[in-house]
Amino acid sequence: MNMDISSSAQFTQHLKSVGGDATALKNFSYVPADDETVEDVALQLRTENISHGRPAGDQFTLHALAEILISIRDEKAPSLPPDRSRPGEYHLEIYLAAGSGTRTPVPRTDLNDAKLWAQKRIDAVGASFGAIYFPTGGSDRRGTGSLVSRYDRNVGWYE
Repeated sequence: MNMDISSSAQFTQHLKSVGGDATALKNFSYVPADDETVEDVALQLRTENISHGRPAGDQFTLHALAEILISIRDEKAPSLPPDRSRPGEYHLEIYLAAGSGTRTPVPRTDLNDAKLWAQKRIDAVGASFGAIYFPTGGSDRRGTGSLVSRYDRNVGWYE
């Protein structure tokens, strides 16, 4: 993530990369609660689309819109509590055999440094796949937060 711009602006760039448009936010009245994750908000946006007679929406676009809404919510917080994520806080998920895996905080704030650190951990356990997440809302549960980058031993890092 680029630390020179706000996280909502970065997520807006991501939205554009998946074919979405930030003007779509005006179609939604939903405001995320403090304890909601990106997945919770994406589901609410899908539900709101359907209840207003609009198509349900593409999962990638809804997820990106949810990331923006969560970011805006977090940016407006007067002071973030200790369990809320801050810029540069990444988590590594390592995917092991049979659907098991691990999730651990990454002690690096620069994304490239985080990738180097993470790849060493992935290689150390002999895994083939991993992902770096920005833990939106402070959640450290597997599969939560905003996906920053994926790792596949055959491909390397990719967004």
